[in-house]
Amino acid sequence: MPKAEFSWSGIRKALDAAGKKWSSCIRTLLPNRVLFIVWGSINGLLFAGIYYNIHQRDSAWYTTSFALSVFALLLWTHTQSMQEFRIPVYVRHLICLLLPYSILLADLLNSQWKNKAYFLSQVFVYFTLGTIFLSLDVLLRDSGFNKGTFRKILVALWGAVCSLLLVLFLLLSINTLLGNVSLDYDAVIAICQTDVAEAAGYFSRLNHRYLLLFLFCVTIPGLAALNLLAFRLPHRCGRQEVQCRLTGLLLAVLFLVAAEAGFHKKLYFSNIFKLMASPVSYFQENRRFQELRCNYTAFIREKFREEPKNPHASGIFVIIIGESLNRHYMSAYGYPTDTTPFQRKLAAGRQVTLFQRPYSAYAQTIRCIAYMLTDQNQYDNRDKTLQNSVSLFDIARYNGFTTRWFSAQGTPLLLDSPTAVLAESAEYSFSLPAVRSKIGHKATDMDLLEFLPRQLNDKEFIVIQLLGSHYPYGNVYPAGFMAESSLSDYEKSVCYNDMVLKNLFEYFRRKNASAILYLSDHSEDVANDRGHDPRLEVFTQAMTEIPFWLYVSPEYSAAYPSLEQQLERAERRVFTADLLFDFILHLMNLKSTFTDQSKNILSDEYFLNESNARTLGGKVKLDIPPAPGAE
Repeated sequence: MPKAEFSWSGIRKALDAAGKKWSSCIRTLLPNRVLFIVWGSINGLLFAGIYYNIHQRDSAWYTTSFALSVFALLLWTHTQSMQEFRIPVYVRHLICLLLPYSILLADLLNSQWKNKAYFLSQVFVYFTLGTIFLSLDVLLRDSGFNKGTFRKILVALWGAVCSLLLVLFLLLSINTLLGNVSLDYDAVIAICQTDVAEAAGYFSRLNHRYLLLFLFCVTIPGLAALNLLAFRLPHRCGRQEVQCRLTGLLLAVLFLVAAEAGFHKKLYFSNIFKLMASPVSYFQENRRFQELRCNYTAFIREKFREEPKNPHASGIFVIIIGESLNRHYMSAYGYPTDTTPFQRKLAAGRQVTLFQRPYSAYAQTIRCIAYMLTDQNQYDNRDKTLQNSVSLFDIARYNGFTTRWFSAQGTPLLLDSPTAVLAESAEYSFSLPAVRSKIGHKATDMDLLEFLPRQLNDKEFIVIQLLGSHYPYGNVYPAGFMAESSLSDYEKSVCYNDMVLKNLFEYFRRKNASAILYLSDHSEDVANDRGHDPRLEVFTQAMTEIPFWLYVSPEYSAAYPSLEQQLERAERRVFTADLLFDFILHLMNLKSTFTDQSKNILSDEYFLNESNARTLGGKVKLDIPPAPGAE
């Protein structure tokens, strides 16, 4: 076998070839210098402008966050600069090029940025994600993935996802800019809990609704056309460019993972991503609440281990919950137009106790109902979750009462709501929209009377949810109602609600009801045409100023002689509707481990007054002037 000869020339050739290959790879990784300067200037000016603005409010230095954000911007600029300087190339990737800027803008407009660290954290996250998205976009569109049916479908799906994200963030930003109101958790949940009619009503109140609709109708076809055009613009990456993109993608992913793992305590999670995830987290919490309720016997056994029973308590107790009624538009509360003649006469004749200073605990129906009917409150139980709460239905059933729920309102558009779950915990549940086909005309609150039981037991707990003065106001009463009147639609809705209450009151009084209680879930800022909205930029106290009155039968009042004096003392006290739970159980003479005498408006220990009353789940202090003679 011949002996192998050592050849320096062969080694030199091999090294030269390897050097050329590595040199070529390194050159491939280098960006276009002109583009790098252009994109670097744009990104640098954007970063510096926002940084300077926030630095005026927060002058602290966050070295780690600053370094991460600068590196993320450099990585993003590098990825942008790897494109060929040709218009067709930029058209193909325009959506992903705009995506991180649109997310940053939406976050800037819809988040309460508290410090510089939050801004730096979001720059790091959004532009690193931008690098990942743009690298994937190039690989999918330019490396042969648009060849063949499967690959075309894959690219089309990818384009649809990126387009929808861009539309979402752009419209979110435009809506905030035009309406001057940011989107928060409560607003997102309200969207999930609304029905079709309410969603249409809310949209119709937006001054910029036509512009939003126009932009939506233009943006969706425009992005679809852009994706279609991207298919038709020929461009293919070379092998080395594909390797470069894969390297950049891998670096961006590793950078994001390593930074989150190593510095997660110094980074802030994105508020805009929290908003996007809020429907999922809300749905999961509500689903857990619903699952607990499915095995009702086990739920009661677990929650009521130490709960006393009150076998001697009896009577028919009715709670009527109105909708969006502002007490200042009721003649019973002094409104000059006689919008509530029936309730005015009840109050004038002292047949009911008309509470003078009641307020809702929130400015959104779902949350208001949950506060009213469960032991949640905005004071010491403000952080209590629904799945750990008990309702008035639970305690009434536990004590042998027949429980019933009647609602004139529709079901939520996207998600089950706490109201729906609470309604299901009643033994009998009825929804008027579910039988709309049997009515033969547009259903209103008056139609509920047809479906009330003909016979009641001697132990009944009944909750009725009315449509009340729900927006659009003209839809809550029959066509032609007060057609010749010059009153506004809202005033007409108040008049119609008064007629409904008269019929309900007379029905239950004929059934020998022990007590009939009426209050609205929340109020409405009618004067400023703001409706009801829990977002702090829109919220006004007028949205919480609800009516509240109580009728007690002479027989029940005689059985509890001290009740009349307690009510007389309580009618001028400050009351927030989340304390209804404690009040009702005392009224029904049901002793419970879930109540607190300091939250019972009839008690000598009642704690609430002008100085500590709150709303919006405890976030806002109510501005209540002292009432002469009030305790």
